[in-house]
Amino acid sequence: MPKGNPVTTEDILADKCDLEKRIERLNKKGERIKNEILTQIDMIDDPRYCEILEAYFIDCLDMEDIAEEMGYGPRHVYKLYSKAIERLVEFDSKRPVNWH
Repeated sequence: MPKGNPVTTEDILADKCDLEKRIERLNKKGERIKNEILTQIDMIDDPRYCEILEAYFIDCLDMEDIAEEMGYGPRHVYKLYSKAIERLVEFDSKRPVNWH
């Protein structure tokens, strides 16, 4: 038995409501982040890079699964992934800094 006051149904319902609100906030934040990632990926002109980055960052696939899905070897996918990240860094370095 826990020490102190017993847990009531009202306590459990209040905790449930708080958790549901937290989950909703996190889902909204996750959706915003996902949209930001897709916006950055869409700036890349090579569809292979886009496909790899989306599969990795949005679909949460590992490189071996991406390679199998795309019909490439894992080493080739790693090389394309590296080039895609370089391209993102290149775009990011050209973007003006927003201090606000």
